[in-house]
Amino acid sequence: VYYIDDINWDEQATFVLEDFEGGAFLPWAPLDDQTLLHGSFAVINNPDPSGIIASPEVGEYTKGTSAFSTLAAVAPGVIDISLRPQYNLDVWAAAPGTMTFQLESVAEGNKEVTRDIETGASWQTVSFDFTEFQSITDWASLRLIFNPGVAEEGAVFYFDNLIQTES
Repeated sequence: VYYIDDINWDEQATFVLEDFEGGAFLPWAPLDDQTLLHGSFAVINNPDPSGIIASPEVGEYTKGTSAFSTLAAVAPGVIDISLRPQYNLDVWAAAPGTMTFQLESVAEGNKEVTRDIETGASWQTVSFDFTEFQSITDWASLRLIFNPGVAEEGAVFYFDNLIQTES
């Protein structure tokens, strides 16, 4: 005899887009494959497995010569922010600064949210809320710009656990 009770169907509140375990899921690359201007990307062993990030692998981004050096990833499918308009990303930067997360719409261009990186030399979660842009449905890619407007060729940033969630 088996008794079953309280079966629920709940939609997942969060969705992990990238965690770098076993390599990258998204095709991360410098914008337009311009490595001189936009730097380089690699999946590496976590250089600081402490605090909120103890995972063995993370993404490493090294800025190029441009003050708006950009790391991009074209989505393998439709980016849907209708139910989960917020992105959370664990970030490690050598010093405090800012970070811009962009979504690229085919019809409406880039929409971006900029947040502070509050501390240096430690992992922190940075959140980007795109609620204002939920009506847009043709997102094609996402982009990360560390310290936009600051020329700092060779500056290195680490990131992990890109999660899409409710606002």
